[in-house]
Amino acid sequence: MKSALRQLKKSMRKKQKYINSIVLPLLFVLAMTIQTHAQARAMNQKPKLQTARVVITDQGYSRTRIVLRRGVPTRITFLRQTDATCATEVVIPAYGINRSLPLNTPIAVSFTPKRSGEFNFTCGMNMMRGKLVVQ
Repeated sequence: MKSALRQLKKSMRKKQKYINSIVLPLLFVLAMTIQTHAQARAMNQKPKLQTARVVITDQGYSRTRIVLRRGVPTRITFLRQTDATCATEVVIPAYGINRSLPLNTPIAVSFTPKRSGEFNFTCGMNMMRGKLVVQ
C-alpha cells in the first residue's frame, strides 16, 4: 500500500512539473496575445464623433491648429466673445462652409473630413486664420 501511495505521489509530482513547465507558460503567452490584439483593435477603432471648440476673443482664435482624423464626423463649435475683431463669421473653403458667428452664441459646424492635408479656416475678411490638420 505504501509503495502504491509513493508511486501516486511521484506521478502527481511529474504532472505538476509538466503543468508548471509547459501549460502555464502557454497560457501566459495566450493571455498576452489576446490582450495585445484587443488593445490594437481598440486603438484602430475610429471614434464616432470628434469635437473641438474655438473661442474668439480680442486676441483672436483660442486655437489656431486643430488635428482631425480623416473619415470621422467632426463638430467644431465656435464661440465669438468679442465685438472687437472682424471674426463675425467663419469660412472653411475646402468644405464649402461659411457661417455667421453671432456674439456670445455657440455655433456648431459639422462636416466629415474626406481628404488628408492642411485646410484653412478664416474670418470673413481672411485676416484671422487657423488650420485644420487632417490625418
